[in-house]
Amino acid sequence: MNKVIVADENTRVTKELLDKENPSRIINSCRGRDHIDYEACHERGVKVVETDYEPANSVADHAVAMLLQLVVLNPKATVTGEGEELAGKKALIVGAGRIGKAIHARLTGFGVEAYYYDPYSEASDFQELRPALKWCDYAFLACPLTPENKHLIGYQEFLRLRGKVLINIARAELVDPYYLNLFSNPFNQNNRGNPKRLVRVGWDFYDETLAEDKQAWSALFHASAKGKSMMTRHTAWRTREARARRENAVKKARKE
Repeated sequence: MNKVIVADENTRVTKELLDKENPSRIINSCRGRDHIDYEACHERGVKVVETDYEPANSVADHAVAMLLQLVVLNPKATVTGEGEELAGKKALIVGAGRIGKAIHARLTGFGVEAYYYDPYSEASDFQELRPALKWCDYAFLACPLTPENKHLIGYQEFLRLRGKVLINIARAELVDPYYLNLFSNPFNQNNRGNPKRLVRVGWDFYDETLAEDKQAWSALFHASAKGKSMMTRHTAWRTREARARRENAVKKARKE
């Protein structure tokens, strides 16, 4: 019997799963690829079908909404006169794929100067990440997780993001949790009395990510109490329109 597994972002297709279930095909229903062991699938002759599901509009809307919540609509910031206009600010988008380009289009509509850092794309405006982070006011992570870019945002990167905004709608592992806690937690000793140097964070995460990572959870939880972070539970793609597109994409892949 031909068994098909539909793998979403919460499904981990491992060697163990493949050996246990013995599927003939894996349908990847999301845009990420780090949840599937492609090498193990190839070794076992299991075909991986990529759907044409497109979440870019929903995820980009979510990312920019997070920025608006942190710097424009934030009650804790507006009461103290720390609210910001977006026009004239500069943004760096890490990743020039479909989601990155959708974020770019929305930011320019607000009058933000938006640029890309992506070493794998001709659209990249910067060759190095750190100078670009020092230059920008807002940084968006919209790139896939690979072994090469795990903890892409570490100590040196956070130094350049002090007083700025980091929006992560990609994968938690792109950010080193130790330095996230060091630079974003308002209750850390180095940050007390100097809240303007905190890195404000918007984070769309898997539940299990923060359950397993106490440093990231501590940083985001305490920062949210001060209006310095905003967290959502991996809901960026879950609009009515995006869910309908995913369902249709899976149905189409099943027929192929």
